[in-house]
Amino acid sequence: MSIAASAHVSLSALGSSVGSSALGSHVVVPNAAVPASIVPASNSSASVAPIESDPRILKLYELAKQWTKTRTVSAASVITFVTYLISATESLIKDTGQGQYKKAAVLTVLRAVVENDIPFQTQEDKDAVLAVLTLVVPVFIDTAIGLATGQIDIGKIFVSCSPCCMGGRTSAAVLPAGAPPVP
Repeated sequence: MSIAASAHVSLSALGSSVGSSALGSHVVVPNAAVPASIVPASNSSASVAPIESDPRILKLYELAKQWTKTRTVSAASVITFVTYLISATESLIKDTGQGQYKKAAVLTVLRAVVENDIPFQTQEDKDAVLAVLTLVVPVFIDTAIGLATGQIDIGKIFVSCSPCCMGGRTSAAVLPAGAPPVP
């Protein structure tokens, strides 16, 4: 079986989309499996190619498999793997406004590699990675992208939490507008 066919089988087996909306896009059925067909984040009628037919995602899948050949993927290390996949996705998909597609691509490729390409020592090890993938990774991706794009200002979060988090020093530039200075 060819690499592309192998990736296609692995990716398309992960989930599916059902029906169509008034705009002609797929309606994704939410479940633990990441869908193989992704719709654009916007309400445009333009459709995005299903992940399994996108050559950039097939390349990402190959990069992910290569990464796992020299590294151990565990529940403790999966975030490092995700960080690598986010970076690789950003370099492969240059289109703007495709954040949800990129996130779905990372999740789909990650799940495909975990399900099909990583030889775990035990089923419990695999289940632990899948649990992290399902429960932690989507939130981690959103947080990492929010920090990278400036949508999340970590300084404001720490100051509102406790001024001591910032070494006891605060400045008006870090405090929310209208907040009293911290003594």
